[in-house]
Amino acid sequence: MTSSTSNNVKASFSKRFVEYVNSNPHRYPDAESFFTALKSWPEKAVRANTHVTSIEDLCKSWNLDVDLVPWCSDATYFDFDHKIGASKEHKQGLCYVGDPSAMVAVECVDIKSDAVVVDMCAAPGGKSIHALNSLGPSGTLISNDVDSRRVRVLKENLDRMLNPIARTERPHCEITNISAQDLSVTYRHQADVVLLDAPCSGEAIMRKSDIARRQWSPKLIAKMSMLQQELLHTARDIIKPGGMIIYSTCTFNSCENDEVIAYAREELNLTPARGQELVKHLEEKTAVSLEGIIERDHGIVLYPHYIRGDGQSVAVLTTPS
Repeated sequence: MTSSTSNNVKASFSKRFVEYVNSNPHRYPDAESFFTALKSWPEKAVRANTHVTSIEDLCKSWNLDVDLVPWCSDATYFDFDHKIGASKEHKQGLCYVGDPSAMVAVECVDIKSDAVVVDMCAAPGGKSIHALNSLGPSGTLISNDVDSRRVRVLKENLDRMLNPIARTERPHCEITNISAQDLSVTYRHQADVVLLDAPCSGEAIMRKSDIARRQWSPKLIAKMSMLQQELLHTARDIIKPGGMIIYSTCTFNSCENDEVIAYAREELNLTPARGQELVKHLEEKTAVSLEGIIERDHGIVLYPHYIRGDGQSVAVLTTPS
């Protein structure tokens, strides 16, 4: 399935990125369509704050047809002509707007209502807010970002989404601005689920980021891969025995995905779920037969020319009990 939008954005790619993609067909299948997708206008989806409303009720208030995101039954695609981000419902914290493909990561696991969830690189808050939907008053969400400027945006978004939830129903939430090393010490072996939406080379956002297009290089990929491995060390310190780490990137190359997961398996004793298992879980959860999600040995990939969204690579890693 390809994107339904026909609008184009101004996007030019460096010669070495084009060569890199063309020389790695396993990681970049159908390169011509891939580049076409990266030049198309990005799609958006809106996800309901299910503590207080449903996506169906929101769509009624907006006079919007429900066009559910296949892997997330609480979210619908919408046309940019509908100014959802400026709506009263958005301002009141009833919904969150984001990239539909990024919504797949949290859906890959079942988060219990009383779980402790640590989001290591949380800003601007999309995955934290997604996890919030599953947490009850006995649950805990710790949202961290090392960048103090980004933490301000994170706090604004989380406060907005928490505000309409009755105080007696709210999960306990902490917003932190500390390093990975401090996370390891402060929350050691406390988390049932760790969200690691890792800093990456940003291939999936090239359609909307000139910076991502300019900064791409094999050197950057190698640098990001090393950082991702270090962050997985921290995640391994934070997680409880038997807990789960959701590792996601908005890149498609092997170095930041397959090789990082192989490192986690071999050096950190983490067990990755097979892509087939994740897709089966998503299909059972949504009662939808999913198309366009590529199953890898150790995770899944959503490519922008096969699904509606910017794209995402996801792995779920389990610690020994």
